[in-house]
Amino acid sequence: MIKQARSFFLFLIVTFCLTYNLVEAKELREKKYDLSISAIFKNEARYFKEWIEYHRLVGVDHFYLYNNGSTDNFSDVLTSYIQDGTVTLINWPDGQVPPDNKKELYSWVYYTQVPAYEDACRRSAKETTWLAMIDIDEFMVPISSPTMKALLEKYSAAPGIMLYWHLYGTSGVLTLPPQKLLIEVLHMTARPEAALNKRVVKSIVKPDLYKVFSWPPHVCVFENGEKAICLEKSEAKLNHYVNRTVDYFLSFKVTKKEHMDNRKLSAAEIQSWMNVGNEVEDQERTILRFVPTLRRQMGYN
Repeated sequence: MIKQARSFFLFLIVTFCLTYNLVEAKELREKKYDLSISAIFKNEARYFKEWIEYHRLVGVDHFYLYNNGSTDNFSDVLTSYIQDGTVTLINWPDGQVPPDNKKELYSWVYYTQVPAYEDACRRSAKETTWLAMIDIDEFMVPISSPTMKALLEKYSAAPGIMLYWHLYGTSGVLTLPPQKLLIEVLHMTARPEAALNKRVVKSIVKPDLYKVFSWPPHVCVFENGEKAICLEKSEAKLNHYVNRTVDYFLSFKVTKKEHMDNRKLSAAEIQSWMNVGNEVEDQERTILRFVPTLRRQMGYN
């Protein structure tokens, strides 16, 4: 009897373990999205459609978008995407800054941006396998693979990957012409050896492994102590249209940067920042292979 009881008890343990593993595997398989993006935004209505449609082309399934006090017509652009399930919209006002930190440099980053990223990881952990933490003026460009989703399949064992910036300037373009894409008009870049191109990275993480975001705010620390893999630009890069056009820079970018940095920029700093990325002609133009299809998706002739 004792031997039979032990055998039955062992049978129950094995059955439980197998059932648990099957349920866990099923949950992993049944995540709704393979690749999603989380981004915090303010007054980006003019640029949303191109950015969303481009990223759908390269394999993004879903967008978690955090509205940080927009006053433009962003809802007109996003409504159809919300209705068809492409976008989850979250209202995200500026965080409360403690009185003793109100003059702290980058207080907006600490108390608004990083908490939004943390919320996105918690919110998406059971919904998406990969979550990219980028901005609306940044475009993920796969180089060695046809899409970002195909590229990520090579790194299925990693907790995350990081992409280097590839910085673009205004190219002297005053304003974006009608029925023209930002990515087809802006072609001047920073030199490959520029510090911003070599040091700044953005993360694509597995949100269920996220622990905390460190500094810079786009770098993630993972629960299991593993490290994200930083990809070479021959595999993928992040095109950052840092100032977009001249009119955008003068009308919006300066104010946004001052708000993010929690300080006023000097005239010399503004002039220097406006010239960023206007150093050399982009010879590779790898993103342009997506332009014909993107133009059709945008309804351009």
